[in-house]
Amino acid sequence: MKRRTFILLLLGEAAAVWVLAALAGRFPGLISSVPAFPLEMVGAALGTLAKHGRMGNGLAAALWFGIALLPAAAAARGSGKDRLPERIALLALSCVLFPAMYGMVNPQAFCPAAAGASEDMLKAVKGVIGVSVWSVVVLYVVLRLIRLFRSGSREDLLRYLRALLHALCVLFTAIVAVSMAGGRRQGWSSVLRLAAAAVPYLLDVVVILRALDLIDAAGENGDALPRAAERLNRTCCAALGGSAAVTAVVNLIQFFLMPQLSQVAAAVDVPLISTVFAAVVLLLSRLLTENKQLRDDNSLFI
Repeated sequence: MKRRTFILLLLGEAAAVWVLAALAGRFPGLISSVPAFPLEMVGAALGTLAKHGRMGNGLAAALWFGIALLPAAAAARGSGKDRLPERIALLALSCVLFPAMYGMVNPQAFCPAAAGASEDMLKAVKGVIGVSVWSVVVLYVVLRLIRLFRSGSREDLLRYLRALLHALCVLFTAIVAVSMAGGRRQGWSSVLRLAAAAVPYLLDVVVILRALDLIDAAGENGDALPRAAERLNRTCCAALGGSAAVTAVVNLIQFFLMPQLSQVAAAVDVPLISTVFAAVVLLLSRLLTENKQLRDDNSLFI
């Protein structure tokens, strides 16, 4: 995928996720929370269909069973001992989807007895159901990645790494969009703090784009590898420094503008995930560069 096209897709994703998160805050009856999407909307459609007489109820039940059995059908098509963990994860996903779809239609059935069935509790129940389903989906994806990484050739591994880095870009972009939408619901006074929390993820996206350039250079085995590695090193250093500095800058701004602010939320949190990610990429790029330099030196001796 071309760089410009991918960046445009990320911008479109950010806009779509921001709108989705904003709708979750403005219209909780439509979308109670982002983790509940899209199961909540499917459950609402099934619930509406079930109210249209006996035929509608039967069709809703058939769709409910059909949706829940899709992962199990995919598991039945697989074969081989190396695919067994993935098939178990798909079967588990089907087992989770049966009560999850019912819970999206009737969330009050899953409310704790002591909490009651208030609107906030129903929203929380749908969020828990959505997170539970997505966690099993993530489990299946991780197990599949493990199998692919263990059995792939060098070219396959580079292709998988590109796909994984693209997926990380999509994830970080979604986190930024959700954070900004949540900050707007809490009030504009908290946007500055949430924007500062989002900056490390934006820097990670830039690091990933540079890492994709390095992977392309490594796949070509050309002289472009040292230049791509050097650009990635500079980007990683900037990301590490920027992630650590942005919190201090926001706190200083709050300090000097404190009399004019309605809310103050100073923090000294270190963006651990972003910092570790940028540091690991920096170390890997340095090791890759040193390894190529060592091979070049050995070839001169030979």
